[in-house]
Amino acid sequence: EDGSLFRLRYTTMEELGKGRYGTVHRVKERTSGKEFAAKTVRCIKKEDREKAAEELQIMNSLKHPKLLQIIAAYENPRDIILVVEYISGGELFERVVADDFTLTEKDCILFMRQICEGVEYMHTQSVVHLDLKPENIMCINRDSHEIKLIDFGLAQRLKPDSQIRVLFGTPEFIAPEIINYEPIGTQTDMWSVGVICYVLLSGLSPFMGDNDAETFANITRADFDFDDEAFDSISKEAKEFITELLVKRKEKRLSATECLSHRWLCQEDTTMSQVKLCTDKLKKFIIRRKWQKTGNAIRALGRMANLSAATRRGSQIPGGNVGVSSGVTNTNDTASGSQKRGRQCSERSDSGFSDCSTTGSLTATNTTSLLADKKYSITEEIEDSMRQLTTEEKLRCEGIKKNQKLPTRQIGGSNLKETTNENVQKAFAFWNR
Repeated sequence: EDGSLFRLRYTTMEELGKGRYGTVHRVKERTSGKEFAAKTVRCIKKEDREKAAEELQIMNSLKHPKLLQIIAAYENPRDIILVVEYISGGELFERVVADDFTLTEKDCILFMRQICEGVEYMHTQSVVHLDLKPENIMCINRDSHEIKLIDFGLAQRLKPDSQIRVLFGTPEFIAPEIINYEPIGTQTDMWSVGVICYVLLSGLSPFMGDNDAETFANITRADFDFDDEAFDSISKEAKEFITELLVKRKEKRLSATECLSHRWLCQEDTTMSQVKLCTDKLKKFIIRRKWQKTGNAIRALGRMANLSAATRRGSQIPGGNVGVSSGVTNTNDTASGSQKRGRQCSERSDSGFSDCSTTGSLTATNTTSLLADKKYSITEEIEDSMRQLTTEEKLRCEGIKKNQKLPTRQIGGSNLKETTNENVQKAFAFWNR
């Protein structure tokens, strides 16, 4: 509908959050007084509008109680507004580590059932989410165990007559076929479900390495175990459930339907373990995930500095390549080697897309416009990452930006300790122990 109708029908309340592609506000319907969330998606470029339209089309086709529901959509010359359900309970992982919540394996079963129910429905509609991670699992409210899956910005509709390959995802949660640039399927989501379950039960990330390259290597080998003491109190059935999802060959993974009939998820309430699970490691996991957003901002600033230098020289971007791709393709990969693909995957940060290189060298005569587009994209990435940081983190990043003194190392080690105050050092030391 026309964008002017949105202002007539809704009163805009406070801002709930910002992302690379827009802003989310709480809104109130004038006639009924009901509250919703309005996601304003910037559509300056044609491809941005196409992505928003695809997300709208997919959301319109998904009607299930475990999936975020779209209420209406409005179009303006420079943006599209998606009105969706307002969910007030916060992220699932932050809910279960709260002081007023006691996490047990029974709770984990109840949550995983709902996740699988939502994923099963998506897959029956030939839709893959492709960004299942803790941040995209929300609690309906603070007092219930009900959850919903959100954020369909990366979702794709599968077609029987074509294969889809993608080069995006959140490093810890992507499946081996994405890193290897092989065709994806509904099983790609099921790998992410397995990782989420592993983290929920233990607070540990099964494939996390010292850097993205090591993480990707662990994923492609499906190299994980249950050796940590956090699994001492976890049932054999739960470990079997995870093991049957984290399988390298996607054809051998459990489907969402098979998950729901697995003996771990379909057991009676009376047989579920109610032993209290320690959430200390899960708290550290959450802190580390927040720190990664700081790293995204700093890496974006570094790329901005490099692009500014290239613009001044009026020559090729260092390395000879400019990335101009949506991150989705049905054709053969032009990149060479899993290491390059891994790097591209890692650059799809928690704050949004990064480009995937698919072009060759560019000369000084035709690089200016692409540099401008790339610089605009990275400026957005910086702004988005900065919005998600705390005041302490913003001050640190602003100092780097003003002085143009970019750290020689990414987040971690002595460099972090040298550039942050005592409280930030303590936080880093806490999750890095």
